[in-house]
This record gives sequence, structure tokens and C-alpha cells, in this order.
Amino acid sequence: VRRNNRSGIAGVSFKSARPGHPGYWMAITYTAGKGSVSKAFSVAEHGDEKAKKLAVAERQRQLKQKRSENRS
Repeated sequence: VRRNNRSGIAGVSFKSARPGHPGYWMAITYTAGKGSVSKAFSVAEHGDEKAKKLAVAERQRQLKQKRSENRS
């Protein structure tokens, strides 16, 4: 986990589009040779804690999918 990662979870980070914007939590997973998969959850829509929890759950789903694809 990088030093500036506010979530404490690799692959989950907070992004702010511009000053004054509430921002969003993002889950992102990279796969060698296939690029990345990402999904963002708006703080304005979900609130900070729920958006973060949704991003963590999405990251876990992405990792599970990546592992199952690697077994195939």
C-alpha cells in the first residue's frame, strides 16, 4: 500500500475531480497484458463511508475475477 493511500487497501483510492468537488472512491485492478479494470463510486451520490465500502467490495470482486481468469 502506497504511503499516500487514504483507504489503507491496495487498489482502492480517493480521487477528487477538481477543488470543491466531493470526489469519488475508485477500485482499480491491473492485469499484465490485459490492461486495467476500474469502477468509481461518487461521494456525492453515496456519502464518503458508503462509497469507500463499495469501492473496497468492488476491488475484492475484481481480484476474485482476476484469480479465476488466471486459473483458466
